[in-house]
Amino acid sequence: MAMNHPSSRWMAGAAFVLLLTTIHVSFINLEPYEDVLTAAISETAYTATIEVQVADNVGRNVTGATVTLVGNDTYTAWPADEYGRLTIPGLLADSNGTEYNLSAQCDGYLELAAVSAIVKPYNTTWVNLTVKGGVIYGSITENWVPVADANVSLDDYGLNTTSGSDGSYRIEGLKGDTYSVSVTAVNHDPLTRIVTLPIDGIAKLDFALTSKMGSISGVVLHAASEEPIEGAEVSVKVEGPTPVTIVVSTEVDGAYYVPGLPAGTYSVSVSLEGFNTSTVEDVVVISGVDTKDVDVYLEEKPTAMWGIVRSGSILLVGANVSVWGTDYYGLSSIEGEYEINGIPAGTYTVEASLNGYLNATISAVEISRGSNLELNFNLTGLPGGLSGIVVDLVTGQPLSGVRILLLPQREVVTNINGEFVFTGLKEGNYTLRVTMNGYRPVEISPIMITNEEIVDIGEVHLETVGESFGGFIFGFDLAHSMMILALFLTIVILALAVVLRIRTFEAPDKSPAIYDELDIEEEGEADEGEEELGADLESNAVDLHGEEDQES
Repeated sequence: MAMNHPSSRWMAGAAFVLLLTTIHVSFINLEPYEDVLTAAISETAYTATIEVQVADNVGRNVTGATVTLVGNDTYTAWPADEYGRLTIPGLLADSNGTEYNLSAQCDGYLELAAVSAIVKPYNTTWVNLTVKGGVIYGSITENWVPVADANVSLDDYGLNTTSGSDGSYRIEGLKGDTYSVSVTAVNHDPLTRIVTLPIDGIAKLDFALTSKMGSISGVVLHAASEEPIEGAEVSVKVEGPTPVTIVVSTEVDGAYYVPGLPAGTYSVSVSLEGFNTSTVEDVVVISGVDTKDVDVYLEEKPTAMWGIVRSGSILLVGANVSVWGTDYYGLSSIEGEYEINGIPAGTYTVEASLNGYLNATISAVEISRGSNLELNFNLTGLPGGLSGIVVDLVTGQPLSGVRILLLPQREVVTNINGEFVFTGLKEGNYTLRVTMNGYRPVEISPIMITNEEIVDIGEVHLETVGESFGGFIFGFDLAHSMMILALFLTIVILALAVVLRIRTFEAPDKSPAIYDELDIEEEGEADEGEEELGADLESNAVDLHGEEDQES
């Protein structure tokens, strides 16, 4: 029963082969020359084994190879295992060695020349078979700058390598096929490309990587209230061969997020209508990192509401324009214009008021951020009034800013056109006083006012102070100028008298009395001189007469 087992039969067959081994013994005749007798044993049996390893031309084990054995009238092919290994047992071998030729074939590889193997009985011979593959090579850069230590992998084959300092890579021994080649590098976005490699061919495949993108995030707030601002435009300019500006908008909570930024330094600008643009400089972005808390504060542009207050065609001066519910107000000028700045954005009611006029109100006034709103008012005067115009007496030009007093209770100022109006006056007699610096005051009285009409007194002429007085001292007439001059001279004379009197007490010898005595002495001396001169003249005359007598 045991002998019927296949392994038992194989062992019996092997024993039978051993028993049939032929031993050839040759006898050599012994000669007297004492030659050595030799014996040769020729042994042949199916006892040799060959271990085969199939690899590519760079030494990697090849899967799916087929090994062909040629020799001893034998042609046999065996498949190698998944590691490219194959064991071929029971080969015929003799003691002198039996030669076999082995070769390997594999799809996608170039078959190389067969390898010769010499086998001997009861021995195992190791044979390495090589098939040749193709090459994929190229370079890896970022903006033309080499990227070193990038990992290059063939996704479906588990093969990989790394780029050198010059960014180059090379993978050899590849079977002819279509490959998906992926490249990864620190702080760079991965990149995958497809390439087809022919059998024993060469394929060049370059990769241009981009830095793994960073981002910037933060919130936009109102500079004064620190409340979040929705809808603000946040822009970041990305420099490069073709500069790109990335723009995002803030959310309800004022938050923003700017993705896709290469590593570098940026400026973050935020703008919104009604606000001054604000910029944060030197924001550093790191590859693959979100630069957080880049908060931006926006200052609201000042608002301006302005307009003209009039009553019919008359520009009103001093009208109060106020914004309900706030402390904001403005007074109209001599041009009738008012201006209110810095009103916060919102919806308001605005009112204009002036004594003697009905208040005028405008509701639902929209004030937007940074707005410049014109809002005009036309006030209605109350019954009973007085109007007029003030002009220069000489030029006839209207005078603005003239103070008009309506005694006993009211006061206004003329507008740019020299006009003035009093309204809402009680019935009665009034006195009008008109004053302005550089002009002679004018008073008009009495003026009768009724409740039913506005009295128009027409033009009020003012003459300048210099023209009305005509004195040689500016601002005074001739009489007053003479009085001032006389007063000045009197003061000077009194001052001199006082000074002389003081000097008399301090230095009597230099007083005016000493000066008088000296004058008398000088006069006496002068008289004596005159007498002497007369005597001389008389003597000369006598001498002259004597000479005349002698001649005669």
